[in-house]
Amino acid sequence: MGKSFVNPDLLKERASCSFNKEELTNLLDGGKEATEHRRALESYILSIPGAFEGVSKYDHLGHKEFYEVAVAKSKKIMGALQVSNMEGVGTPQEAFQMLFGGWMGSTLGLDGNPLAVHYGMFLPCILGQGTPEQIVKWLHMGWTLEIIGCYAQVTELGHGTFVRGLETTAVYDPKAEEFILNTPTLTSLKWWPGGCEFQVAVVGNTATHAIVVAQLYTRGECRGVHPFIVPLRNMDDHSPLSGIEIGDIGRRMAFNAADNGFLRLTNVRIPRENLLMKHAQVLQDGTYIRPANSKLSYGTMVFVRVMICRDMCNQLKKAVTIATRYSAVRRQSEISPGYGKYNIASVNDITQPEIDVPGAGEVQILDFVTQQWKLFPALATAFGIHFGFQYVMEQYHQVNEHVNNGDLDTLPQLHILSCGLKAQSTGDAQYFVEVCRMACGGHGFLMSSQFPQIYGLCAAASIYEGENTVLWLQVARYLMKSELQQTFQAEAINKGCLFQGQTLCLDAVLNAFLCVAHGRIRSSFHNLQSLISQGGICFEEAMNRSSVALVSAAKAYIRHFSVAQFVAHVKNQMSQGTRNILGTLCRLYSLFWMLEDLGDFIIYAHVSSEDLKHLEMTRGELLREIRPEAVNLVDAFDLRDEVLVSALGAYDGNVYEHLYDAALKSPLNHLIKSKL
Repeated sequence: MGKSFVNPDLLKERASCSFNKEELTNLLDGGKEATEHRRALESYILSIPGAFEGVSKYDHLGHKEFYEVAVAKSKKIMGALQVSNMEGVGTPQEAFQMLFGGWMGSTLGLDGNPLAVHYGMFLPCILGQGTPEQIVKWLHMGWTLEIIGCYAQVTELGHGTFVRGLETTAVYDPKAEEFILNTPTLTSLKWWPGGCEFQVAVVGNTATHAIVVAQLYTRGECRGVHPFIVPLRNMDDHSPLSGIEIGDIGRRMAFNAADNGFLRLTNVRIPRENLLMKHAQVLQDGTYIRPANSKLSYGTMVFVRVMICRDMCNQLKKAVTIATRYSAVRRQSEISPGYGKYNIASVNDITQPEIDVPGAGEVQILDFVTQQWKLFPALATAFGIHFGFQYVMEQYHQVNEHVNNGDLDTLPQLHILSCGLKAQSTGDAQYFVEVCRMACGGHGFLMSSQFPQIYGLCAAASIYEGENTVLWLQVARYLMKSELQQTFQAEAINKGCLFQGQTLCLDAVLNAFLCVAHGRIRSSFHNLQSLISQGGICFEEAMNRSSVALVSAAKAYIRHFSVAQFVAHVKNQMSQGTRNILGTLCRLYSLFWMLEDLGDFIIYAHVSSEDLKHLEMTRGELLREIRPEAVNLVDAFDLRDEVLVSALGAYDGNVYEHLYDAALKSPLNHLIKSKL
């Protein structure tokens, strides 16, 4: 079988496209030029020798070997980019952004990326919280990998979310003009910082410095948590410096190439200038200068959380691409007893429809409506996450300009929006990746499917940079403590107005989500007031007692935002075919999440029993509309095989050949052959 052979079922699916795939790809990328630029960068990066080495090559390595391969691979690619002129396709900086801020990173980094924290958190933290002098000193060294940074932020062995409870200390010594850092207890050990643990085994490729968040003490007074740049290793032999203990925390569900470890500090001295002092400062004599506004620290958190939303979108796109292509190729069972779908495409003309023929074989599992109900909401949700993070990223850049001009008014709301979207996108992605995996049956359980790796990355993201329940409660607190419950107005919809004729009306659906959000927020607010006034308890205790309902209110608020962004994009300028399919996806996205919280829509949006009948009918209609477009929609994500790294989801659809080839790479097969 030649490499150019494409499974006939996929040829048939691609021939049925009713929209402009390239136009949709351009829309997702941000324009035609952006698509061309991305493709050129991808091709250039993947042309680096060793950048991509096939499916399942490293699935059988042990923890240490796996990490060492990942480090060597990352170093090789980074080195090639730094010495290259990129042949006119872009700059090394743009390539780094693609590697550590897009789906290329998980491809080249295997199971996580050893340098992702360095480029994605260490350097942005210096940019966001360092003075101009500190940026000049540290940024170039970090960008060129003269130093490699990890992020020992707020997670300690016994602490995390409650930042004020962190135990790591940084006491200022005015005589020496130095800070003395300690992790004074077992529970204060920094736990999970990426890139820090291995020592001489992978010399030159692990963290030399860390951003450590510690309680700052000056003149005997605690000033709260602040970030410090702490050298970890001797730059000559990379051994840990005096007072530094570094270790590995063991294998994880995922991110085993990201070398998460622990860090113990014992009387470690660093210069005063290593406190990142863009916002707060410590003078030579120990005088503490407070930040002009405590909200200034939101900027870095917003950026990181928006990046997580983008990562989750990319991971879900990968999962739904794999599952959809596999479902178009996999044939199993019958729909009508004794009848199968005869695949004319394999012997004749791919433009001809399939017909029912007795004994003709099994049907594509994508034809089963139950399979469609698994995959198509996942597909729609990938678009929903994309449009949401795209909007917040645009807002981030605008708000950042305002902050630089001293205007902080819009920063708290953006911070809360990023909290909610991070929680929603990671939760949605984790859920649907698992749905996609199970939709592929036993083959989805194989490492060569790529589902285990994708799921692990999504599961981890639900926890790091704010565990999701905690983030939902932050959103709820903002909603309760602001006047939003008074200004967040919505008019109750009337019976039957969800539909215009037989069509689910997007404006009416959006209004229904608005009503649910408004109703949930108002109900939670009134409940809080009642607990405080009648129960005689404080606001914080009332929040705790109401926390389950408050999380629901926060989720309703963010889901309305996501639906609003999806609807807005459907109304953008584009060809009719592309607008039609996006509108169908938007309706399915809205309908799915409406049915997930049906009780709320009955209570707050006045959805009637007649509406429910129409919704059930509409579900079937939407699935039928998406069915002939499904493969083309995932093709529009424009994910190369080197990015998917999946035996099930390759563009050519030759699933069984790829599965067999991946299986042959198992070391056990070499052992069997050697004994025969």
